[in-house]
Amino acid sequence: MNMATRQQKNQMLGFWGERFPGYAPFDAQFLLIRNGPLVSGVCLNSLREPQKYRPIYFVANMLELPDCIPLMYGYEPVTRFTPLELKYLDSDISVAAELMFSNAPFLRMPGSHGGYLQQMESCLLQETKGFRKDFEAPSVLTDLIGVAAYCGDTEFAQELLVEATSVLTQLLDNGTLEMPLDAWVARTRTAMERSEKAVQTHCAAIGLPPLPNQGLSYSRDAARTWRILALLRP
Repeated sequence: MNMATRQQKNQMLGFWGERFPGYAPFDAQFLLIRNGPLVSGVCLNSLREPQKYRPIYFVANMLELPDCIPLMYGYEPVTRFTPLELKYLDSDISVAAELMFSNAPFLRMPGSHGGYLQQMESCLLQETKGFRKDFEAPSVLTDLIGVAAYCGDTEFAQELLVEATSVLTQLLDNGTLEMPLDAWVARTRTAMERSEKAVQTHCAAIGLPPLPNQGLSYSRDAARTWRILALLRP
């Protein structure tokens, strides 16, 4: 069976774009929007079966200057406990799109820091059984701290840095952390200092289309933040 052509992929991305107005198409695979340091959107992940793809909604924090778009805190539409696989030649995406809007908190509350925290917590709760804390926990903690600092809540970010160091120390003592603790602290402090200009410059440097900042509203949610930290403890 032949691979889906780039024209077919772009056409399918156009159908998704009708459901996600204001999102910028990218590379025949992504629809993207930016709220402060957060780039979110839809990725149409190609599968081994050449005419099919699997849609995923994600929220990526760009403060760590990743060299590609990390599909963090993702939601894949699921029916009967199985992720949906769609055909590039089938324009009916209604079920998949409706499931995304119903189940992805940041999509329901666009541009809201509270929605971002809910998206993060929901993802961690779903992945608890297979979650590799040694691999994922440092990035999750840096995201929590860096975004709070970006939004101007430096006092809370510093408090989180202390608590996060405690979490990672427990993982280190438990033998489940691979990253050196001092390296993580240095990386996170650097992320805390990055500005809007740094995010803009980096998005352009890795080839993303122009993504105007749509704004990120912020209200400290200490209770949810502590619950996320608790999910990361051994």
